[in-house]
Amino acid sequence: MHLTYKAALLAALTLPALFGGSINFERSAPCVFLQAEPLGNEYTPVGPAFYSPIPSAGGAVIGQCGNFGINARSGTDFLAFNNESTLINGKSPAGPEVIRFSTPVSNISLFVGGTDTSPTYSMDVYDVNTILRGTVTASPQIGKWLPLAYNTSNIGLLILSYTSNIAVVDDLSWDNPVTAIDNPVPEPGAVALTGLGLALLAATYKRDTARSSAAPHLTADIRSRRTSPYTKTPAAGTVYR
Repeated sequence: MHLTYKAALLAALTLPALFGGSINFERSAPCVFLQAEPLGNEYTPVGPAFYSPIPSAGGAVIGQCGNFGINARSGTDFLAFNNESTLINGKSPAGPEVIRFSTPVSNISLFVGGTDTSPTYSMDVYDVNTILRGTVTASPQIGKWLPLAYNTSNIGLLILSYTSNIAVVDDLSWDNPVTAIDNPVPEPGAVALTGLGLALLAATYKRDTARSSAAPHLTADIRSRRTSPYTKTPAAGTVYR
């Protein structure tokens, strides 16, 4: 039993490192680009930063109510692009989009949507030394989502591009290396499991301590029953508990 409880604690403490993170872009977003800001550092330090290599551009989180020809894959919002529109700060919500992680991650996945302009998407995957590790592409049908995924370690950044004027992205996810246990901002589920592990460990300690303290008294009691001249000999089959 001791090993079971301690194993539960160890599992709770390592869950953030094993499971990584995800972003579904749910932010009660507006329906039009003119009311939106370009996405930037809103998800750091736990998640990546988003920006365009073009200073006057960058994608924005928009609601599916903007009539893109596709609904969000999860919730009602997604990261969207429109090369012919304008954001509230005067910038263009155009790609390409850089997704940069502050620490190395692995096994990247995101979903790209088939808007009414039928884009083809391309995702370049770079390691922490900005060396290209690989490229994946997808051409989803209108109203459908397709994954762009690349399974490797030591990923530092992604560059997402598309071929038409309008594009949408949803449900970005990644795995963290084991060293990510030092992440100062664990996810709520991991915090709850860590608390459970600590509670189990504390309960085990209290139970073992109680048994240890009770053992001498129990031994003395049994000894007194065996040696006292006033104690009757128990009948056959009697068991002390």
